[in-house]
Amino acid sequence: LPGKCALKMGCSEFKAMVSFVIADDFFLSDVTERFKAQDIDVNGFFSTPAGEATLFVSSEERNRKAVLVDIGYLNTEVMTLEGDALTTMSVIPIGGGHIAADLAYGLEIPLTSAETIKRSFIYNITTSQDNFEVAGKDGNTRTFTREEVEQVLLPRAEEICEKIKQAIEDSGVVFGNWSAVYLTGGGMAINRGGREYVGAKLNMTVREIPRKTVKMSSPAYSSTLGLLDLAVDTVQGDDSVQGIGGFFRSLFG
Repeated sequence: LPGKCALKMGCSEFKAMVSFVIADDFFLSDVTERFKAQDIDVNGFFSTPAGEATLFVSSEERNRKAVLVDIGYLNTEVMTLEGDALTTMSVIPIGGGHIAADLAYGLEIPLTSAETIKRSFIYNITTSQDNFEVAGKDGNTRTFTREEVEQVLLPRAEEICEKIKQAIEDSGVVFGNWSAVYLTGGGMAINRGGREYVGAKLNMTVREIPRKTVKMSSPAYSSTLGLLDLAVDTVQGDDSVQGIGGFFRSLFG
């Protein structure tokens, strides 16, 4: 539409900044063939990070430039947002799963027990959280002090924060005091004090993402909801899937 208006005004040159997402051809072909084997046609692909950013970060915040950090299980995604575009995106191959793996190895406990500690850990040195009781490899209960857990958990958490900070600096985007940083994902955002811990390491104020649903309000679902929101927007004009679109749209109020 802006291009048509410009042409009507008689301009001879029109410039635009275009945001795009690159997907690996092997991934696209592999997914398409796997669905085809199930007699399912793939009509298109959506960018999960783009959907997540536009759903959870308001247009006003994006217009002032913003950062969305998604600490997942195996990866951490750092996205800089300007307007309706993802201007940069860095994928750090470390996430909450690595914290759990460190705990499993360092404390010599099953991974399920390590996950229990990771999820319940409070990122606050003044907390009264003293001990962690979990099942050991032999099935018997083992007790660890907070200090023992910190010695294993915090080095990896600090590494993640350092890489996030470096990714923001490497983006080349100049942020102002009004720019917002949001934290999501199941890696650290679900922990009490996690957002404040990351903010202190980045030396920036980090906000939590707004809740869009009642039943799926955990940050662990943010990427799924972002992808779903993009898909719903696409099918809104298709009468054959209006019921589906209406159902999922109701999840977002």
